[in-house]
Amino acid sequence: MHILRSLHTIALLIATGAILSSCASDDPSPNGRHQAPITVKLTLATTPMASQSRAVWTDPNAADGEMMHTAYVVMADESGRVTNIIAVKPSDESEREVIKYITTESGTYTFYNFGNIAANTSQIAGSDASELSSLSIQGLNFRVGSQAPASAAASATTTCAFNNFDLSVHPEGIPMTNIESHELSNDETVELQLYRQLSKLRFLFTNQTASKVRVEKVTVGNITANGTSIYLFPPKDDNNGVCISWPNAAQRATQTFTYFDQADAPLELSEGQANVALPDQYINESQTDHATGRFPINITLKRLSGTEWQADERHALITLSDAPRNALVMVPITLTDFLFDLEAFFYPPIGGYPPYSMVKHNDEYYATFKGAGDFQLIPHIYRYADRDNPEEWFTLNNTARVESYTMQVNDPSSIFSTRPHVDQTTGEILGTLSGNTGRASVHITAYLKVNESQTQVYNRTVFFIAETND
Repeated sequence: MHILRSLHTIALLIATGAILSSCASDDPSPNGRHQAPITVKLTLATTPMASQSRAVWTDPNAADGEMMHTAYVVMADESGRVTNIIAVKPSDESEREVIKYITTESGTYTFYNFGNIAANTSQIAGSDASELSSLSIQGLNFRVGSQAPASAAASATTTCAFNNFDLSVHPEGIPMTNIESHELSNDETVELQLYRQLSKLRFLFTNQTASKVRVEKVTVGNITANGTSIYLFPPKDDNNGVCISWPNAAQRATQTFTYFDQADAPLELSEGQANVALPDQYINESQTDHATGRFPINITLKRLSGTEWQADERHALITLSDAPRNALVMVPITLTDFLFDLEAFFYPPIGGYPPYSMVKHNDEYYATFKGAGDFQLIPHIYRYADRDNPEEWFTLNNTARVESYTMQVNDPSSIFSTRPHVDQTTGEILGTLSGNTGRASVHITAYLKVNESQTQVYNRTVFFIAETND
């Protein structure tokens, strides 16, 4: 799975004007710099979704309508006073265009950027159409010469409604915003970024089964529901990267999002066909609350058996805990002939019988334990054709069927006093629970022998949930 972040960009090219001499009568600024005017050249550009190289409308990950149609940039100085409000109307299929030249003083400026959002504006008398005196947008009011609503902007919210967002019925485009600060001086280039308020999903299917497959339906769980309150401007982490934060996390609702549902026109994959993409779909920025910390996937499909199509269902997890705004989430799905089953045993200390459970849910296994003790997991791997024939199932130590395997343990809460490991003789996974509460996972990668010349990589994760022994 890959996340490729896409940015719209407005470049501020700081151009050097005429050389100004300094004399004793010049008034120095409080920080010791002379406030000689500089000429700021505003240039509008976009950055492709898949890479940071300059290109417009040739980006393979961008679709028509995903670019900027209209934009507003508000510029405020170090005191918070609005110095400029600029309306931007980009030209179609233009990589970069000069918006205007602005003469201003050097210093640190805060920029409030808006794209594809309706607004009420007032033009400065006698100026061109791009020079505005006021801007009212999303409940925020900016006026040249007045203080910018910095506090209100930092906490401003909007409502997301981007699940199944359809650009064909939204000619205004995708809403975009950003707040950022830059120090402006001569001979410097500053790029202002706009972040889309939605994410985009792309599924890529590879068929490694021994038959044709038809994908009829794909759903993704724990996606933020339409109508949820989000921040107007993108939240940032300590490295100034876009992250996820909720105005009211307790009121955030999630839903199972239908990514694809075409039983009458399924995606058909021949044997060995690889990296076939379903149509992209937009979603709200999301953060999973699933027990595993990942997004669950459900796939409804049919397999060709002889001349008949047989119903089948597969389940997986996106190895991702969140999908922030402006992200392209690429999900590669490999359909294999191999499936997985699991037995579990728990051996508590003498005199104690703490409860435990092993639950199979969507072909994933969740082992919930209460208390401390030794455990034993017996993984069974089998082909789809042998799903009803346990005598054909095999374990990890079956060298005739398993070329090799690896196992990665993730235990952030130290719930294991003896980390899970494979018994080389029996193929069982053994370990000991410490009694600490928390979650952990064991990720198994097995290299399975399909035939004498082909090995297939198979991945499965078992999730452990340790609770208090009430």
